[in-house]
Amino acid sequence: MGVLDRNGNGTIEADEIDMAVVSLRKLDRNKDGKVTRDEVGGSDQGSSRRSRGRLPSLASLDKDSDGKINKEEAPERMRENFERTDTNGDGFIDSKEFDAVLQRIRGGQRPGQRPSRRPGGQEPGEGEGGSDQPRRPAPKEDAE
Repeated sequence: MGVLDRNGNGTIEADEIDMAVVSLRKLDRNKDGKVTRDEVGGSDQGSSRRSRGRLPSLASLDKDSDGKINKEEAPERMRENFERTDTNGDGFIDSKEFDAVLQRIRGGQRPGQRPSRRPGGQEPGEGEGGSDQPRRPAPKEDAE
């Protein structure tokens, strides 16, 4: 609805309905006369409140439709880590490597970083206390 609701008020008004064809044609990024789920989900419509923060799909980045992303197809941020992301070193990011990137993004993890289970990067049992269990305060001694 975001691409049709041009003024962002949550309803599609008469003038927006009249412009619907123009808006839908903009979604057809490969100009094949069809709008696919990938074109809608991975659209560059940053103004849409709903699409902000949405992760792109492999198909939306794969401009030549070969099922993988080369360095030229990759967004700038992905290009910065392309060699680390391309774990098999074939010069492409395939679906397995792309899924691993999405997992890291969703988990807030950087490439090559080991997942952390506790705030501050400590594993259970490390640091103070030696366990995951909260420590009880020592009993107070009576001061007489």
